[in-house]
Amino acid sequence: MTVLLTGLLGGLEAWVFWLILAGLFIIVEAMTFGLVSIWFTAGSLAAMLAALAGFEFWIQVIVMLIISALLLFIFIRYRNRFRLTSPFKSQTNADRIIGDHAEVIQQIDPIRGTGQVKVRGQVWSAVTDEDLVVPEGRYVIVKEIRGVKLVVDPV
Repeated sequence: MTVLLTGLLGGLEAWVFWLILAGLFIIVEAMTFGLVSIWFTAGSLAAMLAALAGFEFWIQVIVMLIISALLLFIFIRYRNRFRLTSPFKSQTNADRIIGDHAEVIQQIDPIRGTGQVKVRGQVWSAVTDEDLVVPEGRYVIVKEIRGVKLVVDPV
């Protein structure tokens, strides 16, 4: 095994190999920003410590694989606990109009697929859940936002 290692590394010390490999994983991580290879960086550093302690190369490889897999498993298991969330419900805060009254400015007709309402000075496309025709000039209550349309109920 030592002969194979010497042939592959070209006389390079095993700990130097692991250090170079850790550096390469750090570069890949810096280029992706997606926690893609940070696990292998830690595994390579652990293998480097095993090399400095004098363990055989195959043990160093096993140390690298176990540490990398363990850290990846821990991250996957606990990632939702550390996820950063925005204090806002949405980026546009459009959901603030839910529950508001709106005026129908174009008849809501599910068969023709037409309908517009005006709420808080903004014009939105609108539909009803019950497939009702709501004539122009009536008032409705906004129930939800579905895509770019408001789902409304007649008052």
